[in-house]
Amino acid sequence: MAHLNPGSPEARKRQKESIGLKAKFLLVVEFDYLEQHRRFIELQFRQESRDLEERFAQEKAQLEPGDDRFSDAFTLLERTLPRLQWNAQFLVAYGVFEFWMYELCDEVQRRSGFELKAKDLGKQGIVRASNYLAKVAGVKTPFDSPEWDRALFLSKVRNVIAHGSGSVPVDEKAFLEKLSKEAPHLSLVDGWEDEKEVTLSSEFVRNAIATMRKVALDIADYRLYPST
Repeated sequence: MAHLNPGSPEARKRQKESIGLKAKFLLVVEFDYLEQHRRFIELQFRQESRDLEERFAQEKAQLEPGDDRFSDAFTLLERTLPRLQWNAQFLVAYGVFEFWMYELCDEVQRRSGFELKAKDLGKQGIVRASNYLAKVAGVKTPFDSPEWDRALFLSKVRNVIAHGSGSVPVDEKAFLEKLSKEAPHLSLVDGWEDEKEVTLSSEFVRNAIATMRKVALDIADYRLYPST
């Protein structure tokens, strides 16, 4: 693994800045857009709920027995659509987070002159990226924080939604217990047979975006080889 001598003039020139000095602006903008989108959709849901409640109040006296139009509409608006929306937006936000983790790895690789790249390592996802930053480049403190621990939990939630359509086997008791502590921002309901179904909320997504933004910025602000 070839790299620049941290004490050389060339290394000092290239490494005196924080890791993500150039990328930080785009990183912040992208996470801010994610949060703005979340707020926009949340307001849309609220407006749709108000409109539906007004229509129901106006028409309920004329409804015939067995007419389930409003019951179905409320179920769609209060359960089905929010589940699809917030689970999907969480996946998008997590994808942005993972993208920036690897962008910062690439920046470290270019600046340090390493031949080894993050994708040459084992593991997957943000764990592989963190191993590269911590074990190869010595980037330690961003991964010794409550936010990073939370990010690892979010990676498990992401896998459940992306690979299991939000379903968790009931025998995964430790993970289900941890998920249950997220209430009311995350709900667990009975799914198919021996499974629980995970549904996220707008507030869960808001907290996730804030956590991932903080971790990414902590890495971007980290100064390589600060003693040089």
